[in-house]
Amino acid sequence: MASTYTWNDALTVAKLFVKNIPTTTVDVTVCDQLNSWMWKSFFWRWSVATLTSGSGALQLVDGTQDYGIGTTTGAGYYRLMRVRITRTDTTPWISREKDILGWLAPNLEQKGNLDTIQAVCFEPVSGGIRLDRAASVPSGTTYQIDGEYQFAPLKITSTTSTIVFPDQYFDVVIEGLKWRYYQLGDDSRTESQFAVFSGMLEDMKRNEDYGDGQDQRFPGDSIGAYRAGNTGLFGWY
Repeated sequence: MASTYTWNDALTVAKLFVKNIPTTTVDVTVCDQLNSWMWKSFFWRWSVATLTSGSGALQLVDGTQDYGIGTTTGAGYYRLMRVRITRTDTTPWISREKDILGWLAPNLEQKGNLDTIQAVCFEPVSGGIRLDRAASVPSGTTYQIDGEYQFAPLKITSTTSTIVFPDQYFDVVIEGLKWRYYQLGDDSRTESQFAVFSGMLEDMKRNEDYGDGQDQRFPGDSIGAYRAGNTGLFGWY
């Protein structure tokens, strides 16, 4: 569904629930805070972009551990979502997903390949991706870093701005604004309203989780697990 509502539309509804509290001077700030808070709470599909360098794909270079990210979308890089290394000189291409860690030390004395490089992190000083060891790229082979990252939200500077979240989640935005204004007004309904908003936001996350399938391919318990621990008929009581 498209995004057609503006922040003014949401404020018009939310303010019906706020009594005798002048809010005009803080409307833009509250909208920006709520937008940022909701945005950073999940990897929304509209907040994710493909990792690239300044000139295209992030090509691995022999002996190099750090790789700069190119022009970013929105207000710039926020956090990594998924990272994989892909070998591109074969048919078909071969990809290996990598763990994302919070920090990795410089490690140029070791070199790794598609399978032996196990993890990556975002290196804030260089503003790019760091492998857990330098890349080994023998002659005749080509590798690249693929993946997705979440970019930071654009700042809301006017209540006439369109709400980025699709229209089916307009009610979530309204409940979030009610919570923020109750909080600002020291309203006794603040806590209960936060619970309402949080619940609706969690539903929104579940609806938008395009990878929300089973966590594993096989049952968590083996077929005989219940029978082994219970001598009753079929092991169910």
